[in-house]
Amino acid sequence: MAITRPLLAVCGLVLSAACETTPPPTPPTPKPQPPTSITPAPVAAAPSGSASSTPSAPVAAPTIDRKTCKSKPPAVKFEVTDDDLVIALDADGCPLATSYFKANGYGYKASVDFVVELQSRLKSGDHARVAELVNFPLRVNSKTPLVVKDKAAFLKSFDEIFPKALIDWVQTHDSRDVLCNSKGIMLGDGPIWASNRGGHYGVSAINPL
Repeated sequence: MAITRPLLAVCGLVLSAACETTPPPTPPTPKPQPPTSITPAPVAAAPSGSASSTPSAPVAAPTIDRKTCKSKPPAVKFEVTDDDLVIALDADGCPLATSYFKANGYGYKASVDFVVELQSRLKSGDHARVAELVNFPLRVNSKTPLVVKDKAAFLKSFDEIFPKALIDWVQTHDSRDVLCNSKGIMLGDGPIWASNRGGHYGVSAINPL
């Protein structure tokens, strides 16, 4: 036991001097940082005049008193009943004209189809095919009135009968804008008049623009 004590003592010295565990160094305290400002993401602005998120109630179209309203040409709408009664309306729905087709021996659809075909043939530049859509004699009411008796005379005087300004007008006019009376059908306010002879629709009179 005498030997054991010194060894324990030496060991005790070693443990107290060299073998003793050194505590880990204390980490430095971080310096306080100034707070970082966070800029919120921009919110896209609604376009000017755009609708709000809450849908608005539909606005009822103003009613038109057809008996007292004042019509403003041109006609842009056409109310058709039984291929007969046609009411031409302006952009506001005010009546411009009323006509009956069947009582005068015509049909509204056939009249519109005739105008479409005339527009097509004038665009093609084929004068002979345009002549097929004429009911002779053709009256041309210009500064110098002209009566065209037949196809040959029509082809000879075509440029006088259908000047470029008239061709352009016919081609660009609304083919639905056809009215009817006892004298025939007219396109627009009357530069072109057509008659129905035995089911053959043909131009019968031309007036100045």
